[in-house]
Parts: sequence; structure tokens; C-alpha cells
Amino acid sequence: MLNDEIAAYLQQKGVQYAISDYATASENGVDGVVKWDEAKLGPQPSQTDLNTAYAAAQVEAIKAENKAQAMALLKATDWTEMPSVTDSTKTPHLTNAAEFVAYRIALRAIAVNPPEAAASFPTLPTEQWSS
Repeated sequence: MLNDEIAAYLQQKGVQYAISDYATASENGVDGVVKWDEAKLGPQPSQTDLNTAYAAAQVEAIKAENKAQAMALLKATDWTEMPSVTDSTKTPHLTNAAEFVAYRIALRAIAVNPPEAAASFPTLPTEQWSS
């Protein structure tokens, strides 16, 4: 995990690095940095710095996952936005279009402002068609 923390820290700092610029090892079950190229990487960070960067990276990953899921669900229901689908002069037409509108609004809220924890996604409405 220490390597993941270091990678998150260096990415957060915008440092270009190679895996050979640092090395970690475990002694008595405790991970530690055994090599750090300060000329390329800057000062060696504290464990607190690493923990903070890793936690921030985890939050960003969750937010990105929430956004991607919301976007995929929106894409899957794009068809509900077609005028002919909701046109009541056409048969069949979607009779519960308002449920899909509400569903998509909730998804857009997640896509625009992804939560920092696992999102609670709305339930996909069941299509109801006129006959």
C-alpha cells in the first residue's frame, strides 16, 4: 500500500517519476521508504503527507466512478428524450415519461456533482406504453 500512497502523493504534486526513483521495503511487518531520489522527487514526504494524498486520491476515484456510472445510466435512457416517444398523438407512446424525467434529473445531479462516497442511484422506472 505504501507504493500506492507514494504514487498518489507524486501525482498530486505533479511530479514526473519513474518507479526506480524510490524504493520501499517491509521490515517486521512495517513498510518504509528505503530509497528516495530527492533531486527528482523533492523532499521525502511524511507518512501523514502520504496518507492525506492517498485519501484524496481515493475520494477522487469514487467521485469519478459515481460520475461514470451516472453518465452510463443517462446514456441508457437517452431514448426517452426523443419527441416521438412521448408524443401522446402517437401510439404507442411512453405514458410515464415524467418518471423518466425525474430519474434523469437525479442522475444528472450525480454526474454534475459526484458524491465523495458511494452514490445512491435512483431506481430505473419501468416503461409504461399506451396501447
